[in-house]
Amino acid sequence: MAGIGGGGPGAVGRKRGKTVRVEGVAGAKNALRSEMRLRLAAVEAGVRARESARVTALIGGSEVWLRAGTVGLFVARSDEIDTGDLLELAWASGKGVVVPAWREKGDAYQFCAVGSRADLRLGGRFGILEPAAECREVPAGRLDFVAVPGLAFDPLGRRLGRGKGIYDRLLAGVNGVTCGVGFGFQLVPQVPVEPHDLTLNLVVTALGWSGPAASP
Repeated sequence: MAGIGGGGPGAVGRKRGKTVRVEGVAGAKNALRSEMRLRLAAVEAGVRARESARVTALIGGSEVWLRAGTVGLFVARSDEIDTGDLLELAWASGKGVVVPAWREKGDAYQFCAVGSRADLRLGGRFGILEPAAECREVPAGRLDFVAVPGLAFDPLGRRLGRGKGIYDRLLAGVNGVTCGVGFGFQLVPQVPVEPHDLTLNLVVTALGWSGPAASP
């Protein structure tokens, strides 16, 4: 596969999204969130397994992944693409792996290093696996590749999150490649965005790659 841009993963910058229209953006976001939550709740286990395997294969075979020394991944909720095999692939490949963890001290999520599943604990703010309290925090600027969950994405790399701004804050310091990860139906023609919303470099679903730098 061709590399992104001309300078490898770390050379790709993130751009801020443009508003779809001046008014009504918040309402459009909420409507799309409601639609996507219903569709995600209806995803069958077999579909989730097939699409997760396809997404893992696409990411694992891409140059941007192969070149990355440190990757930011997430532990999936039950209504998201399963990232378990991607985590195992990263550890087996000797990559540095970081996962978001809630830290009371900073009252925010931080990227923290995890060397294996033994470093993950059930808990956090949303009752999912997160790095244990003793796991080391890693500055976002050291990440070469970050997989980003969401409710919807579009071909320009715009993303609709769950409305809490967690990833907008997490990604603010990332210089590496940011990649939305979702099911095929989560790729929509256009995501409504506001000036503060960040645009991702790439989006990957079972349908393939898209985004501003879509030749990973």
